[in-house]
Amino acid sequence: MSKEKGKRRAEETVDEIRDKDKDGKKESEISMLDFEDNFEDEFAEEEIVGDDEDGNEGGGSKKKGSDKQPQQTPKAWRPGVDSLEEDEVLEYDPSAYHMMHAMSVTYPCLSFSFIRDELGDNRTKYPHTMYVVTGSQAQEASENIIMVMKLSEIHKLPAEDSDDEDEDEDDEDDECEDDPIVEMKTITHSGAINRIRTVQFGDKLHAATWSDEGVVKIYDLTKHLEALDVPGTSTDPNLKPEFTNRSHTTEGFAMDWSPHNTLRLLSGDNAKAIYDTTFTNGSWKTAALPYLGHTASVEDLQWSPTEAEVFASCSADKTVKIWDARVNQRKAVLSVEAHTSDVNAIAWNKKVAYLLASGSDDNSLKIWDLRNFKAGQSVGHFEYHNDQICSLEWNPFDDTQILVASADNQVTIWDLSLEADEGEDEEEIPPQLFFVHQGQNQVREAHYHPQIPNTIISTAGDGVNIFKPSNT
Repeated sequence: MSKEKGKRRAEETVDEIRDKDKDGKKESEISMLDFEDNFEDEFAEEEIVGDDEDGNEGGGSKKKGSDKQPQQTPKAWRPGVDSLEEDEVLEYDPSAYHMMHAMSVTYPCLSFSFIRDELGDNRTKYPHTMYVVTGSQAQEASENIIMVMKLSEIHKLPAEDSDDEDEDEDDEDDECEDDPIVEMKTITHSGAINRIRTVQFGDKLHAATWSDEGVVKIYDLTKHLEALDVPGTSTDPNLKPEFTNRSHTTEGFAMDWSPHNTLRLLSGDNAKAIYDTTFTNGSWKTAALPYLGHTASVEDLQWSPTEAEVFASCSADKTVKIWDARVNQRKAVLSVEAHTSDVNAIAWNKKVAYLLASGSDDNSLKIWDLRNFKAGQSVGHFEYHNDQICSLEWNPFDDTQILVASADNQVTIWDLSLEADEGEDEEEIPPQLFFVHQGQNQVREAHYHPQIPNTIISTAGDGVNIFKPSNT
């Protein structure tokens, strides 16, 4: 489902991802990653649903069995609210996307980071190329890997047949039904990767991993990244970490690199502790004393985009806290009981530094103004999802939009600048709900590409989706 500013339109889910073998791929690609064909087989016999009798644009509908049914008024399907009969499936509407590609995986890769490249900022010309680092959660600890990937030939979706003689020929050149190309360098990793985050400092690429073995590891992935652009270059698949932080007493998920031109990493664990690791005088060092103050597991961490010594944390103790590393006692300077249940994710707006978002096990999203950071005084409280919020991120190209991933297997975009149209039912669908992406199982993270506007990757237990909504 998507919403253009001032206009609503319906959209259905993407069909469930199916495993398929691809000929001509490298063995390493087949074993871990494979793009799905979004058009072949699945949609060959499906009914095309057009505008309804009132002229509203149709994004898809339910289809009963394989027989065509009389055209119905398009209606958005809502998980947890609407139900499907045994012989009903959800149709995928390509018109809801400029771009949509699905990639299956052998083992779940539930955390990832984009890598900034030298191909330019604010680029819109297809096909796209992007670089990503992710890590696996295999059943056996010894089978886990870090993957440094180059995804290229990412084309926009083919347009529907058009009689418009003025159609942009350049757009036609951008369209292609071929699958994107995956190139990958791997590194063995002991233990499942709970979370992975990267930082680029100077000419180096570093990645930090949170492992279910209870340690934080830091790797220099520079050579693996460079090798992706030089065909035939070999890399060390058994690369050892530059540093391992063993200060934590248990595993965790919270992790964030400082954006302030320094190699500095925060990591928080399930035992309530937050540690600060820095690279100074040619070596890595973790501070002896942790930041303490939470009474339950630390779920997420975010450095301030403007103040180098300030960061935020959230916890299963329902609170969001603000810390200043210059305070000797290592205690939070602000604390708010933000939700009625565990707070799983926070996101600091990089363009409007006083705005902070939080997502919780109470299924809600809240927006906070840090100039008036008090319990019960959020400036936005949005309830739509019917399971916990797993991941949050502000749109780097639009400071009014925020990306949300939920355990109800929906990835949503919210636009705080939107208001309800006259006569619109605000209780059923919040007016700020801008777009809904579905079709993945066990959704965990979603991130915006930092250089390709409104382009998103979402990762889940059954694979990875790369997409760009058509209303952006």
